[in-house]
Amino acid sequence: MFNGKDMFGWRTCETGKTNGWSVIDGLLINTTTKTNFSPTRSYANLRTEAEFEVFWLHIEFLVEEKRNSGIYLRGMYEAHVVDRDSRIQGIQGVGSIFGAIKPSLNAGNAGGQWQTYDLTLVDRHVTVVFNGTKVIDNQPIDGPTSGALYTKAAAPGPIFLQGDHTAVKYKDTYLAPAIANEGDQK
Repeated sequence: MFNGKDMFGWRTCETGKTNGWSVIDGLLINTTTKTNFSPTRSYANLRTEAEFEVFWLHIEFLVEEKRNSGIYLRGMYEAHVVDRDSRIQGIQGVGSIFGAIKPSLNAGNAGGQWQTYDLTLVDRHVTVVFNGTKVIDNQPIDGPTSGALYTKAAAPGPIFLQGDHTAVKYKDTYLAPAIANEGDQK
């Protein structure tokens, strides 16, 4: 999904905004001037050219202490990107589907350390494995989270990375189709 060499397959979501995204030493890096949790409307978000429906996404991120970003599944469900000691916890904290599903525990690392998400989305059900610990297990998402690009819950959508918040780095990003188990609900 991210080849570690260039931005092939990715584009900014908005025109006329500052593009803070670059590839340096195999990392996908967003650089902004923000140092707090509020969004800045002057920096562009990033999205995949391709759109996906049912998938498993592996993505590793590094965010400094007191920094904030997000990974949107199908452009509508945000897996929050903060450190374990963030002022935002629970339903809006690390390991959550922002504002929708609280993780079973805070499995985050301190700011400035690499963290790993394994996110599986089947229909509107999500499983989140965070730093090797399952923190959300096949839970339904009622609707798009705030900041969503797309709002049709059953439609395919891109992977969307927030660029209008603080600086963040990504690496080892893979996406593969997921297959629903017979017992999974729709």
